[in-house]
Amino acid sequence: MHAGLIRSFFAFFFFTASLLFAQNKFTLSGFVTDAHSEEKLAGVNIIVENTDWGAATNQQGYYALTLPVGSYTLSYRYMGYETVKKEVALARNRTLNITLSQEILKGDQVSVTAEKPDHNIKSTEISIEKLDIQQVERIPVIMGETDIMKTIQLLPGITSTSEGNSGYIVRGSGFDQNLILMDGMPIYYSSHMQGLYSVFNSDAVDGLTVYKGGTPARFGGRGASVLDVRMRESGFEQYRAGFSLGLITSKFFIEAPVIADKLSVFVAGRSTRLGLGYQYDQYNSGNSDNTSGGKDGAKGESSGDKSGNSDYTFFDPYERWYDINAKVIYKINDNNRIFLSGYYGQDYAITVGPTDWGNKAASFRWNHNFSQKLISNTSLIYSEYYTHNVSFGGLYVFRSGIKTSSFKQDLLWVPNDKHGVHFGFQSEYQDFNHGGLEDTSQDDAGKFMPPMQGLESALYIENDQKITHRLSAHYGLRWSFYHQLGPGDRFVYDEASNEPISSEYFAENTDVMASYNVLEPRLTMTYLLDENSSVKTSFNRNAQYLRLMSLGGQIQWYDIWMPTTNNIPPMITNQVAAGYFRNFADHQFKLSGEVYYKWMTDAADFEDGLHNYLVDNLEAY
Repeated sequence: MHAGLIRSFFAFFFFTASLLFAQNKFTLSGFVTDAHSEEKLAGVNIIVENTDWGAATNQQGYYALTLPVGSYTLSYRYMGYETVKKEVALARNRTLNITLSQEILKGDQVSVTAEKPDHNIKSTEISIEKLDIQQVERIPVIMGETDIMKTIQLLPGITSTSEGNSGYIVRGSGFDQNLILMDGMPIYYSSHMQGLYSVFNSDAVDGLTVYKGGTPARFGGRGASVLDVRMRESGFEQYRAGFSLGLITSKFFIEAPVIADKLSVFVAGRSTRLGLGYQYDQYNSGNSDNTSGGKDGAKGESSGDKSGNSDYTFFDPYERWYDINAKVIYKINDNNRIFLSGYYGQDYAITVGPTDWGNKAASFRWNHNFSQKLISNTSLIYSEYYTHNVSFGGLYVFRSGIKTSSFKQDLLWVPNDKHGVHFGFQSEYQDFNHGGLEDTSQDDAGKFMPPMQGLESALYIENDQKITHRLSAHYGLRWSFYHQLGPGDRFVYDEASNEPISSEYFAENTDVMASYNVLEPRLTMTYLLDENSSVKTSFNRNAQYLRLMSLGGQIQWYDIWMPTTNNIPPMITNQVAAGYFRNFADHQFKLSGEVYYKWMTDAADFEDGLHNYLVDNLEAY
């Protein structure tokens, strides 16, 4: 059944995507880049003056326009950049690459827009929010620290897990159903200070997109939403640097063109150790570092006495965090670029002993242009979340975490201005450590959860198509697969006692202990009622093979990720949505409203009565 459905889908897709257009029409295409940094600019509007035709660049800065033979005036417009106009005589297929220079704003009042005023009406985007970092920084936040996660909680359909916490819930789903990406790197724990601040440094972020629905087929693995954060990139010409002192943190950034027009490096970092509040505490306490216990609690923290001079401290002196972002761009030639991105963040606190936890992530991406119409992105990605706790006196050590290694191949084909086709595949190896408690007083004593391994893969294809002047669609199909891998035991449990009835051991890491596959269709349609209003509808199916198992109602540092197993099937989320979009007063005022209905199958949580994860049969609960 699946094979027949896929063949039908591909036949329909390539039929629509390869429609021949009239012989008297030709395609104008190219890239739009920043004149300073040579960064490809996404969302640039290309307007054919005195006509209804136009286009916008995609995430790779590419555009394509199919027009009848003739002469045209094209305007290239982008927020914060000077508008460029080009006279074009089109009598054959042509390539026209454009560079835009940043605009020097003068005068008392300047109004610039990032998108066409009617973009919200005519695009196929529904349940999608886009923000650049300038918008985020204008929103007041706690103690002056710009926070992306707090900002998106102000968007419709998104709420916080609790007051002041950076965890969030999208349209009633669980907080583990949100895929969080930083330059394509999955982030498994998105908070500092146990939820008070997010891991995203505003100095290191260029912009973000939140998909609450209408999710493209190239994204998957979570049931509710995707938060896609783009890291900032360095230019190839000028050195730039900045440093700021804050109450919570102090931070810096450096942009360095190491080799002109070839190699650029961007680095940004934050630390509470350099914050004014921490320095105030140190000054009042008269001790330059009385809180810096190591992982084994060797510096005076084994007693567990957290009082000290706590009556005079601004913050808990036993809690601190830092993070660092880095991005390297190497331009091989006009058709090949290498991107290296990295993130490292760590928290330290006293819980039931000295505790540290954090994220490590790195990605390698090769961007290759086969032609003006076919663009490839090949990525290798590593991500890890870990926890480490030492009991007072260093007698017990607890560790848990998740590590993932991914390969992604994405291709973008733009045959003409009516189609934009994404297709490719992804594969991610997952290594779960569900907790080990080690008794350091004995050589061979300890209680460890058996490790689990998984392989999550997907094939996908999607097309953004302008069908008629009034009707547009974005449709796609994702076929996801999950395999739980050995070594390990596959159990059958008694539901009453949670004790295993039978078991089978798989010795090799190539042994498949459980296997699933799910077809995930995606569809969004836009119909223009007139030039100022439209109706949109969407359908999404998402398969989620991982679950964040929590013993409380909020995200905690000790929560663990559980894979799909023979006893725990994947969670399937279906969502339909419809919206009405209306602009008034020459697009100066915008009104929209959406309704949605969501249903899920095979949702899971821990049974009541489980107080910790250190049980041999955790899967049974």
